[in-house]
Amino acid sequence: MTPSCTTSFTPRKLNLVASKKKLTNASGLGALIESFDSSLLSAEFSKTLPARKSNRSQGSYRLGLTQLASFLYGHDCIDDLIEFRTDPLLAHVMRGETVLPRTMGNFLRDFNVQNINSLNHFLSTQAKISREQVVKIHPNALDQPLHLNIDSTPHEQCGKKMQGLAWNYKDMWCLDSQSIFDELGFCYGMQLRPGNTKSGVDAEELIRVALKEYKFSDKKYLSADSAYCNQGVIKTCLSLGVKFTIAANQATTMWRNHIDE
Repeated sequence: MTPSCTTSFTPRKLNLVASKKKLTNASGLGALIESFDSSLLSAEFSKTLPARKSNRSQGSYRLGLTQLASFLYGHDCIDDLIEFRTDPLLAHVMRGETVLPRTMGNFLRDFNVQNINSLNHFLSTQAKISREQVVKIHPNALDQPLHLNIDSTPHEQCGKKMQGLAWNYKDMWCLDSQSIFDELGFCYGMQLRPGNTKSGVDAEELIRVALKEYKFSDKKYLSADSAYCNQGVIKTCLSLGVKFTIAANQATTMWRNHIDE
């Protein structure tokens, strides 16, 4: 994939001075943004973003950093970005006023399937690098190989116009997500799907993306519930050298019929 943008934008660095005075509610964001920008991840993140062609555009990387800051701050929706425009610290770090919600909405609508897939690949790269950093700083923190857990989650909604909303098997009006995490809480991939998507659908691709940075010979484990007890998941694990624990599904294994054998 050819990079759609470069990281020509660099957030302004801050001089940290100890003080008991509360200056801003977003005081920690500047340091987090600076840390991410100076890491190996910034260039890879930039490659996943859609290009901004307008001469008036603030640039994909700057918009991407702003959205990351919004997630870290705990915003519920893009309309909450208006709060950033009154924060002098963020204006300093981002070298000017942060974006309006409308601008961010236009940017997010530019994401296509390729951008989304690239972001998922980035998640697995970010998780592996973060895991390696934990081991580097705390050599004794991990005495076991990588252990992943894959699962799906319904996200109940109240609206009617959101794309993908549907009734699931629990009669919840929702979206559905399928994600894969390691034992430290690092995310290796996520799929957002219509609410009526059956658990386990497309799990094979998510597992492959999560483990793309690992060799067949690397020790690694996967846990999953009975929704993932199928040939596709099992064959994928075997092809990647993954040892796995999957709850048996009566419908596919008929295990209850053999319990007395």
